[in-house]
Amino acid sequence: MGGVDRDQRRALPGQMAHSLIPIVVGYIFAHYLSYLVERGQQAVIVLADPFGRGWNLLGLAHMHVAYVLSTNPGARRHQGDMRGHRAYRGGDRGP
Repeated sequence: MGGVDRDQRRALPGQMAHSLIPIVVGYIFAHYLSYLVERGQQAVIVLADPFGRGWNLLGLAHMHVAYVLSTNPGARRHQGDMRGHRAYRGGDRGP
């Protein structure tokens, strides 16, 4: 029956498991890159003042997390177009 005997069939998952590593790495990179980059920035900034006492150990007190990877580029592009419109400022429909 078939071209693979029972012992070979049991060995297949172990022989093919290494092929899943690039898939897992790609999945993590694609789905969690923005999270890792932004949380990494936040962690470094927090290290400058680990106890919240106003210290500036690493000279990063003026730094903020750059949410470049998680912002919608379309929202940024249209925001400049909508600034003068009343709908953008809260739906004001008056003259």
